[in-house]
Amino acid sequence: MCTTAVIDNDVVDVDAYREEGSRLYQTLNAQQRHIVDAVITNTEKCVFIDGPGGSGKTYTHNVLCKLLVGQGKRVLNVAWSGIAATLLPRGRTVHSAFCLPFPTSETRRTSLMSVQSRQARDLQSTDCIIWDGAPIEPKFALEAVDQLLRDIAQSDQPFGGKIMILGGDFRQIPPKLPQASRMEVVNITIKNCSLWSYSRQFS
Repeated sequence: MCTTAVIDNDVVDVDAYREEGSRLYQTLNAQQRHIVDAVITNTEKCVFIDGPGGSGKTYTHNVLCKLLVGQGKRVLNVAWSGIAATLLPRGRTVHSAFCLPFPTSETRRTSLMSVQSRQARDLQSTDCIIWDGAPIEPKFALEAVDQLLRDIAQSDQPFGGKIMILGGDFRQIPPKLPQASRMEVVNITIKNCSLWSYSRQFS
């Protein structure tokens, strides 16, 4: 009998995901396995996977997704851009998934999602969020998502207690802030977000 789970509202075959995840796990290098093991064994609830382009971050995200869904967990894959989202299983943009204002800024950093909505109920039942390209976004986006998830879960835990897997490359494009100085741009990166202290960094 086929066991099923949900990934972004689509029913998937858990057994197929588990088998594919196990197969892909064997292709990981030692560092990638270290990251995957920390998440799969629930050792870490919030991680940041750092690395330059081509280092295998997205590949690691995909393996994590397969293995987590294979455990029966509900996973949401998001990225800053639509193009990046297509590289993840049933990926969506951050703004679409969390109803963030665009652009997200210091004065516009509250999600437009109602906690009574169906979308909020879907987020409530989500176990893990995989967020690719996080350094491109201002810290206000991460703070907005954190507050939304806390409100939905009625919890004071970071991200409402969900597993949060962030990934990206701080060496690439920083968040956009028109007519800002270098220091001002640095100040709005996720490294200067209060939530950063909750994440374990892997590279």
